[in-house]
Amino acid sequence: MVDTLPDVLERLKPSVFKLKDVAGIGTAFALDKRGFLVTNRHVVGIGYFANIIDNKEKEMQTRVMISDTITDLALLYIKGVELTVPQWIEIEDLKVGMTVLAIGNPLGYDFSVTKGIISSVKRTINAVDYIQTDVPINPGNSGGPLIIEDGRVCGVNSWVRSDAQSIGFALPMKYVEALLKKIEPYIDKIDEAYYCPECGWIDDKRYKYCRNCGAVTKDPFAKKEEEKKEEKPAAEKEEKPRTEEEKKTVAEEEKVIECPTCKYKNKADAKFCSQCGTKLT
Repeated sequence: MVDTLPDVLERLKPSVFKLKDVAGIGTAFALDKRGFLVTNRHVVGIGYFANIIDNKEKEMQTRVMISDTITDLALLYIKGVELTVPQWIEIEDLKVGMTVLAIGNPLGYDFSVTKGIISSVKRTINAVDYIQTDVPINPGNSGGPLIIEDGRVCGVNSWVRSDAQSIGFALPMKYVEALLKKIEPYIDKIDEAYYCPECGWIDDKRYKYCRNCGAVTKDPFAKKEEEKKEEKPAAEKEEKPRTEEEKKTVAEEEKVIECPTCKYKNKADAKFCSQCGTKLT
């Protein structure tokens, strides 16, 4: 027996989350069982964390792990929560005229559903491919799923033309897949990975400066100054300096770029020195 549309939407409810206390009203939805969700970068803003609320009104905190300023996507991570993950459909399987639905939290109204059709499967704007639809989209829908009638997700609702009616755009899932691939090298040490909110870069750990944009990094887990004053300072763990032989071995095992200013050996993909912020390339 084929599920009715109400059945499909009921099944999707645990997959969609409301974002709270971020740069704006927004929506996120689950991507995989490892704890990753997707939303729009403009929803999370310049922050390290985003609080989400599930369909049972449970509030949870997620970490922003990576974002992209061009596509305006951001991936969130939550630990120890079993996510209900919807299926995807690739853009190649979409056709103009197909019925699609947007799920989100427009103006804060939880799990609201609007309906329309695909107006264009591929509308390229500023070198980004979008799915154009006539689905009603409002503030709060950003970051939510665009689905076809069987419940498969075809895109991430992103923005609308403010000078027109019923012209909205969703990012196809190929861009989400690309971000997930960038996170893969850090999966085994995701707790130590560092996110730079200035440029969206993910790194294996926090350095003094972002190796991608040169911004001074901050400790996202640092406690408020007033809380620090109430605590006794913990003894700092001394790090044993490497011998010259050990330094030589590390350099041989890993391609490096030596900073012309401070002589620090940065990883080969660094654009800025992680120790002094000097531009390397």
